[in-house]
Amino acid sequence: MDLGSVFLGLGLALVVAAILARPLLPGGTTQAVGQDSRLSTLQAERDRILTRLQELDMDAAMGKVLQDDYGRERRLLIQQGAGVLRDIDSYDPLQEAALLDEELDARIEAAIAGVRGERGAAAGFCPACGKSVQIGDQFCTHCGSVIHLKEARS
Repeated sequence: MDLGSVFLGLGLALVVAAILARPLLPGGTTQAVGQDSRLSTLQAERDRILTRLQELDMDAAMGKVLQDDYGRERRLLIQQGAGVLRDIDSYDPLQEAALLDEELDARIEAAIAGVRGERGAAAGFCPACGKSVQIGDQFCTHCGSVIHLKEARS
């Protein structure tokens, strides 16, 4: 076995390992999966309704369903199917992505507000820009100047 074969085998093994590990890495394809799952759910609902319509037609042809029940059930399924088809037609993955981004931004902002709330009220002002700073700040969050605050001692 020559050295080139060994390197080729190792390279192939690394490529396979990277492909297999990609879904397990954080920040992988979760947003794309969320977008695809909405469309997939709508398509599955459409297929379920179509299957139920076919079964209902077959039951009616065999005489297993009364004509009144058949007509009422068929109209209901057609209305549901039309609604699902409208949802599929109006599905916009870019709009879905924007909604997911807005939700993520709101969660990040809430977490930041929570951290700021835990730190307490303003302890002073930045000598360079005049913005409020809190106890424990070493730099101004607005201009980046070094802050020298004396913490109150109890």
